[in-house]
Amino acid sequence: MKKVTVAMSGGVDSSVCAALMQEKGYDVKGAIMRLHKGIEKDIEDAQRVCRHLGIPLEIYDFTNEFEREVIDRFCCDYGNNLTPNPCIYCNNALKFGAFLRRALDDGCDLVATGHYARIIEENGRYTLHTARNKDKDQSYVLYGMTQFALAHTLFPLGEYESKEEIRSYAVKKSLPCAHRTDSQDICFIPGGDHAKFIEDRGIVLPEGDFVDTSGNVLGTHKGRLHYTLGQRRGLGIAKGERVFVVDKNASDNTVVIGNGSDLMKSGIICTSVNFSAIDALTEPLSCQVKIRYRKAASPAVISPCENGVICRFDTPQRAPVAGQAAVFYIGDTVIGGGIISQILP
Repeated sequence: MKKVTVAMSGGVDSSVCAALMQEKGYDVKGAIMRLHKGIEKDIEDAQRVCRHLGIPLEIYDFTNEFEREVIDRFCCDYGNNLTPNPCIYCNNALKFGAFLRRALDDGCDLVATGHYARIIEENGRYTLHTARNKDKDQSYVLYGMTQFALAHTLFPLGEYESKEEIRSYAVKKSLPCAHRTDSQDICFIPGGDHAKFIEDRGIVLPEGDFVDTSGNVLGTHKGRLHYTLGQRRGLGIAKGERVFVVDKNASDNTVVIGNGSDLMKSGIICTSVNFSAIDALTEPLSCQVKIRYRKAASPAVISPCENGVICRFDTPQRAPVAGQAAVFYIGDTVIGGGIISQILP
């Protein structure tokens, strides 16, 4: 009987994951990561679920690793004019890094999580695929998984076509978390005010000028941390037309205001690239590219370049953002992905 460690969070998805693993005949234990302050309620909920299922729960204390690999990097990236996705940092460094290593060191054969994605093995290569439930698909934030991580991970929820099926299963199993709502915030920033969180940690970007695309001053912004590309609300600028943040310049501390057409870009360059479905990109490849979590993938051609991958969209895309991930798909298969480092006009 194979031993599986389930990454618990106290929520319905990880709890159903644990119940499914138990139902499939695995020797199951739960483990929850202590990552930051304010997680005690999650630990209590995970304990209740594990007691209900009759499985042990361990607490893996990764607070130092989370501080270094996720929070510090998140804050530094914002300070460097990037817009990061901390869930990707956490998945790469913690969930499928430190957590996986700890679970294997403790004697388990596999880990299972409540992510919505699928893993398929063929001829010794493991590939990541989108979930059956396209509304909940999380393959975008999992593109960084290595072959080793894919080979030692199970995603049982990826085969379900709706969240209602998951909740119905939780009710059928009388799981204590069956009606718990899903969290929408960054886990270490309750309320979602990332600018205040970063400023409270000592990274304060000063006020500067709002300028138009010709460099004319339009007003004063309250610090580049408070704005993201494509933002329309909260600018306090009256131009008689809809205007957006179209750029942020670290060199002169300006936030550039323009119209919708100024947001359309022909391509991007990605670095820190990970390929899972292929060994490496050696020639141009037609695929679909997703440039943010809640955006549909768009047709593009990716080609190798000196520092990573250059991506040219078939049609210009709205507001790609440096620091976010770009993930490459062919059909439902994740080919790979990387971090957007440069925006091409």
